[in-house]
Amino acid sequence: FLQRWEERAPLTEEQREYVRILATAVEERPIPQEGAVEEESEAGGPGRPDGSVRAEKGELRSVHQFYEWFLSLEATMEEEKEEKYTSYIDSLRAYLQCCDEIVEEADSALRDLGELERQHVLVSGKTSALHDACENLVNEKTRLMDLADNIRSRLSYFDELDRASAQLNAPT
Repeated sequence: FLQRWEERAPLTEEQREYVRILATAVEERPIPQEGAVEEESEAGGPGRPDGSVRAEKGELRSVHQFYEWFLSLEATMEEEKEEKYTSYIDSLRAYLQCCDEIVEEADSALRDLGELERQHVLVSGKTSALHDACENLVNEKTRLMDLADNIRSRLSYFDELDRASAQLNAPT
């Protein structure tokens, strides 16, 4: 399984360097000092002459006190482990919120773009209708001008007749 994973998702050199850095940081992690037990007594041997063990914050005189100290030490170590994960989770939540805001802005932009497109189609339709109406008016104007020229050419005979009648009826 691991070999197939490596074949399908090989690490880049930069990713390998990060893994090396993390491995070095983990190896260099110091042992926590709070609540540590002194292993040697003042005389140089383990424990104390009365059988108690000294801790930094006091003496442990019974097994019950040792267990309490050990549980608190474990809890502290667990909190330290979880601290990096909780900070990572917090940063992921911040990124998620940022992504949600970006998605919300993108949705808003898409809605605005859709409205703009709808308005463009409306204006385009009205412009096309106006263009067609103007073209029809130009055609109608041309037709009416041709009709007027045709009527004028037919009326020219009557204009000549009026001039001729006026000249014939005029006293000379």
